[in-house]
Amino acid sequence: MLEAGIKGYQELTVTEGDTAKAHKSGTLDVLATPRMAALMEETAWRSVAGELEEGMGTVGIKLDLGHLAPTPVGMKVWCESLLTGVDGRKLTFSITIYNKLFHIMPRNPDSLASSLLWGIFAGRLRNCPFSSVFSF
Repeated sequence: MLEAGIKGYQELTVTEGDTAKAHKSGTLDVLATPRMAALMEETAWRSVAGELEEGMGTVGIKLDLGHLAPTPVGMKVWCESLLTGVDGRKLTFSITIYNKLFHIMPRNPDSLASSLLWGIFAGRLRNCPFSSVFSF
């Protein structure tokens, strides 16, 4: 059963394929924001995957992030997620990402630039109209 408090953790050592240059989101050899977002989504969905009914899955519906510090190739980043709310099929997570020098996404929820909530739905995509998966 899905309940607030479920935690997740993933880590990644930045490679050339994870960079802004490789993702075409910039010209530098640092962790790309799209790759950081993918790590956040992976951490969240993996944290709840074992709690979903057979045939259920998740899909992101909102992502609000601030990428506040660079992470060069070869440096490790780690991501921590916390399921903070369950409202029917809508799940809300708080996510923080770090490297060894910085909080890339600090936990301070009072700062708009550093707050993050990620909502996902758990739904049977085969058994309902696609649009209903995204309804509240």
